[in-house]
Amino acid sequence: MAGILWLASYPKSGNTWLRVFLYNLLTNARTVGAVSQLGQFNYSDTHIPLFQSLTTKPVTEMTVEETAVLRPVMHRKLAASSPNTTFVKTHCALTEFGGQDQITMDATSGAMYVVRNPLDVCLSMAPHFGISIDEAIDWLADSTFMAGADDGEVPYLISSWSRHVDSWTREGENASLHIVRFEDMTYKPGPTFKSVAKFMGLKPPAEVLKRAIKLSSFDSVRKQEDENGFIERSVHSEKFFRSGKANQWKSELSKAQVDRVVEANHDMMKKFNYLPPEYK
Repeated sequence: MAGILWLASYPKSGNTWLRVFLYNLLTNARTVGAVSQLGQFNYSDTHIPLFQSLTTKPVTEMTVEETAVLRPVMHRKLAASSPNTTFVKTHCALTEFGGQDQITMDATSGAMYVVRNPLDVCLSMAPHFGISIDEAIDWLADSTFMAGADDGEVPYLISSWSRHVDSWTREGENASLHIVRFEDMTYKPGPTFKSVAKFMGLKPPAEVLKRAIKLSSFDSVRKQEDENGFIERSVHSEKFFRSGKANQWKSELSKAQVDRVVEANHDMMKKFNYLPPEYK
């Protein structure tokens, strides 16, 4: 399918894992190496050079409104750059920012959205952004949460965890949207990644799918980062691939911290079956 296929998620929710799998599947990879190739496989929708190619004014000197005007132009340019699917990673909420939609629907063919339990998201966000767990919990509840300006990207709106998830998933799955749970990638990789391939219109042989899943395992990508580094690693963190596990919150968050996350995100956590039993 031509046009942009958005690979979307709230930060630290498994987006990179999905992209590594797609690379390994679509290239029929037989050896490790996807981590170093992601820059050639997909675009990042907040990457400054993509915006700079559209203007002579330094993008770093632009206002939010000025970069927002360029966003749909850049999206349409990417969509027209290939007769095939153009993969674009995004952490933008599916909403308006700076007077423009952050996602240009007429350049879009579909989206895959990765969702993860916010109780675990905050644990991964803290080292990635160089903040405390309590600060990460605050960010999860902040509808004005922005990123980009200090990270070599154009500014963009992430919003709160609940609003971000709702913005992408409120219509439910359909022919243009596939929702993937981080926990299902962890505990049920076979059927979960098979469903991703099916959404792409692919029917890979069992051995090809199995190999792509194996090459995309956490141990595999962590080893690649250890040996060659990873361009998406934050300056605040020693490792991008921290643990790759689900339900770590059970041993790392205090009851007060769990209370705060649930209070701010109860309805959306309920929708995706993330509520601990005592909060149902």
